Amino acid sequence: MTVERAERHKGCLMRLFTFACPMCAADRQRFSILSALARRPKKLCRGCGIVLRSHPSIGVYLLFLLYTQFIGLIAGLPLIWAYMEQQWMAMAALWVTALLLCHVPAMAMHARGTICRDKVDPDRSYVRAKKQASTHDP
Repeated sequence: MTVERAERHKGCLMRLFTFACPMCAADRQRFSILSALARRPKKLCRGCGIVLRSHPSIGVYLLFLLYTQFIGLIAGLPLIWAYMEQQWMAMAALWVTALLLCHVPAMAMHARGTICRDKVDPDRSYVRAKKQASTHDP
């Protein structure tokens, strides 16, 4: 595999986990490891400095929670075995594997989801238009 082709594939894979700021279009933004497991993580944009928030749909997030519970159940028994047998390296390897299996889908879920500004825009009016007063008396 040539270097150019390897770089192209690396860029394609990284695009799965990164997003661009909707305000300034700063590319390669990414949520941190700890915040990616939350439902609506926040991130400060490197370009313009505004706070961005991910808004995945509730259905996608519930499927992600179901997936993490399944991974936890599958990894739970070997973790208990490794603890009881004092196999610390096996226990560490199981922890790392379980965290990676949960973290990678979380990063992709938030990067491909809706990214919006966390705070309201001060230049936009969010006030509802007042209804016209009716001339009819009840």
